[in-house]
Amino acid sequence: MKTKASVSHACEPLVAVRRYTNPNGLTPGERVLLDALIDHGGVTKAARALGLDPKSTASRMRVVREKLSAANSAEAIALWVARRDAA
Repeated sequence: MKTKASVSHACEPLVAVRRYTNPNGLTPGERVLLDALIDHGGVTKAARALGLDPKSTASRMRVVREKLSAANSAEAIALWVARRDAA
């Protein structure tokens, strides 16, 4: 029987592979969220438009900012638009 530590250790490389298979490093849901932010002009409005909880959406945006190495949401949106339009 595997211990929790051995299972966790075995899964770590898979998480990294799954997270960065997209050239932008973003999941489809994260890309939809960024597009909703562009269309609706704010995390709360985008969350409501997508039927999501605003607090969960803000948390998702922290992950998106980290993935894009953006200092704030405006920078994340600008980086996303540049990458999206370049593709």
